[in-house]
Amino acid sequence: VPQSRCSIDCQPGFYQVRSQNILNRLCCWTCHPCLSPTISNTTNQFECITCQSFTKPNANRTQCIDFDIVQFSWNHGFVIVYYIVASIFIICLLFCWVIIIFKRNTPIIKASNSILLSLVLFFISVSLPASLTFFLPVRKEVCLATVCLVCTTDCGILLTVICKANQISLIFKNSINHNSFRSKVVRNKYQVISIIFILLLLNGLMIGVYYYKPAELLKLQVSGANSGQAMEVMCRVGGEPIFLIATISIGILCPVTLFMGYRTRSLPDNFSEAKFIFLSSLMLLCVSLTGIPAFIATTGILHRIIGSITTLLFGLVPLICLFAPKFYIIFLQPELNT
Repeated sequence: VPQSRCSIDCQPGFYQVRSQNILNRLCCWTCHPCLSPTISNTTNQFECITCQSFTKPNANRTQCIDFDIVQFSWNHGFVIVYYIVASIFIICLLFCWVIIIFKRNTPIIKASNSILLSLVLFFISVSLPASLTFFLPVRKEVCLATVCLVCTTDCGILLTVICKANQISLIFKNSINHNSFRSKVVRNKYQVISIIFILLLLNGLMIGVYYYKPAELLKLQVSGANSGQAMEVMCRVGGEPIFLIATISIGILCPVTLFMGYRTRSLPDNFSEAKFIFLSSLMLLCVSLTGIPAFIATTGILHRIIGSITTLLFGLVPLICLFAPKFYIIFLQPELNT
């Protein structure tokens, strides 16, 4: 059957360019392929459609597809270092727990309150899975889990150090009556309940806020990867309510911990742990002041690495400052452990 036109249909992925000749304009045209980042998805389309941000044309230029997501490689050099550090970290944690259990009746462990020591060790151990979440594929649920775990380990450590400093200060100064309200507050049971209650309150608040306003994901185009057609997804931190709750909580507890440590720093040698509490609180404040701003200011792989390192350091600082001096006395100067 004769056709009243001189050109074939332009298939999806191409667009029509009409003939310049007025007489042939309605029936003659040429088909040109859509150029990146445009597509056409119907026959005889007059112009191509530009793909939205973070999308690209498929091979046939008939539809827009998402950029390839750059995943964090588990073979990355930092991850290998992380494996080594995490292994040493776990061994040290287990060693500390075993020593505290077997030496719990010795004077230095009794004076340091084995219950609070075990509690701070637990929060230190949480820093390990918290630091690991920074390497997981980014999803909204992962963002929530990361913030909750980091808040739990950081605030838990700070709250426990505050309780230890407060307890040592009150016991040494003998400034309370055994029947007074303050004497009951510094008992282990009430301190542990207070710490758990505050952490449950913070995590419950963050989870509630998350379900009311889910965390947003930030997409960043990766330059140089597949001609710029790849993206990296990360948890949005600036202005996110759950991140603000965690940051404000840590920001309040760090100065309080430093203040309590400062109050107890000059206690006599039989309470030598006091100066190490002050040192620990000072170093925790330094980690927070350097790690959190750097975490907010960076993106990509560096963003994840800084978050992981900061979380690990938050657990490593009290592990060294609070436990190394005790083990030094237990193993190298046992005559002082009397």
